[in-house]
Amino acid sequence: MEQLAQQHKGENKAMEDAIDKQIDVIEAALGGELAEATQPNQRKRKKRNSKPPEEVMELMRQKRTRKRELKAQHKEARAAFVAELSNQERLVVQETFNISASTWAGRGA
Repeated sequence: MEQLAQQHKGENKAMEDAIDKQIDVIEAALGGELAEATQPNQRKRKKRNSKPPEEVMELMRQKRTRKRELKAQHKEARAAFVAELSNQERLVVQETFNISASTWAGRGA
């Protein structure tokens, strides 16, 4: 059970890190273009909060979509795990999480 939780946690972290890395690359590329566009004699103005570039917004959407898909996969894996448990093992899950095994499978820990 702990192994399953650690595996899911690792998969979530890997997915988030990969997308965050892509966002950093795009922001760095756009930041370089923005720096070249400003003239050295211009007075710097405080930057207003604005929308991120379209590429970054698209990656954020992909991140949310992938996260939903990963959560669904993890839910199915927990359900399959619980389906294989004996009654005594289900009781251990219930004691550990203070919820029934089927509820744990549905929402995770």
